[in-house]
Amino acid sequence: QCAHCLKRCKDADALRKHREQARHSPCDPLCGACGKHFANLDTLRQHLAGQLPSARCKAAYEARGCVRCLTIEPEGRAHRCPFEWTSGFQNDTGRRAVALDCEMVGTEEDGSGAMCARVCIVDVRGSVLLSTFVAPDRPITDHRTKLTGVDPGSLVGAPSLREVRTAVLAVLNGSKRTAAADDDKALLVGHDLQHDLECLGIKWPGRLCRDTARHPPLQRHTHAPFKLRTLAADHLGESIQREGVAHDPREDAWAAMRLY
Repeated sequence: QCAHCLKRCKDADALRKHREQARHSPCDPLCGACGKHFANLDTLRQHLAGQLPSARCKAAYEARGCVRCLTIEPEGRAHRCPFEWTSGFQNDTGRRAVALDCEMVGTEEDGSGAMCARVCIVDVRGSVLLSTFVAPDRPITDHRTKLTGVDPGSLVGAPSLREVRTAVLAVLNGSKRTAAADDDKALLVGHDLQHDLECLGIKWPGRLCRDTARHPPLQRHTHAPFKLRTLAADHLGESIQREGVAHDPREDAWAAMRLY
């Protein structure tokens, strides 16, 4: 039996293969009642409060569990949720962290496609480091105004994509601009980060990217990503990207940062 997820294997070889595939770690979501490891918070939530929960673990969760991070503390121990933001928040890597969000407009005949029209970057306290619209470099077929908040007037006089890319890289690179001296390069946080970077025409080292859509503990039990608004509601207790309201890139970037 696997000591982490409690899966039963027919023999030692099957157990070894399971451990290699599961890649359990101390960072796995963990049931505080039975000690079982889970691939993501979604499966842990089902274990604690789903349609067929463990009765003993459900009782412990209802008595002492945190609805945001699903931690079950021992009786008498105070709990501090990791998703609870305080003004003293810091990442534990010693490296700067910033969060990026972009809004896209359509460029194809049917309104599809993705061209960056708005960019926002915030720091670990939610302060805005960069916020700008982006001048289109090809015809726009759908501004998606109800979703993006971008209309034709927003883009008048906006800097070009090249200028915005330079500004974004200045924030990411920090005080040291050479490729060799990267100790001041920022950890970059976002949701579906690769899509935003592609639209900006920026390549950023994978080891310095933290994508809340790709981080296994934040994914669905099927390993597909949740929408950012679902993660914000479940773990931050906040409502973002509300129906009928245009997305706020500062709000979205800040939500991703707090999830990180």
